[in-house]
Amino acid sequence: MVNILNLCLRLLPLILVLARAKEVGPLKKDHRSCRNTIKDHVNGDIDYPGTGGNYQNDAKCRWDITVSCEKQIEVKFLRFGTADQGDTLIVKNGPKGTTIGIYSGQGDLPKPFITSRNQLYLFFKSDSTRTGIGFAIEWRTFDEVLYSKCTVCRVIPSQI
Repeated sequence: MVNILNLCLRLLPLILVLARAKEVGPLKKDHRSCRNTIKDHVNGDIDYPGTGGNYQNDAKCRWDITVSCEKQIEVKFLRFGTADQGDTLIVKNGPKGTTIGIYSGQGDLPKPFITSRNQLYLFFKSDSTRTGIGFAIEWRTFDEVLYSKCTVCRVIPSQI
C-alpha cells in the first residue's frame, strides 16, 4: 500500500502537467534556445534545425558530445548554410577545449575533422536578420591510439 501511495505521489506532477497541456494545446519546441547532451554513443548525427526549413532568428543552441575516454570523434558535414557573418557555428574539442573551427556562410562544405580528445562541443548562434538552412553532421568514434601514434598528424580520409 505504501509503495502505491509513493508511486501516486511521484506521478502527480506529471499528471498535472499533462492535464495543463491538454487545456492550452500541444507543447511547442522553441528552436531558438536549446541544449543537448549526448554521452557514450559510438556514432550519431545532428540535423539543425531539422524542420526542413530555415532556422529561426536569434537562435542559441549547443551540443555537448562525450564518448569513452579512449576514443576520439570524427565529424563529417552533410549540409551547411548560414547567413554570412552574423550566424556562426563554433566547434571545439569539448566545452573548454581548443577551437576546431568557426563556420559561417554558404558554398563548400566544411572539411571533415577529428577531435583531439573524447569530447565535441558545437555552439550555433544566429542574429536577428537573415537565416539559412542550418547544418547537418554525422559523427563516429574510433580508438584514440590510431590517431595519437602519428608523428605527423594529418586527417586520414573518412570511411563515413
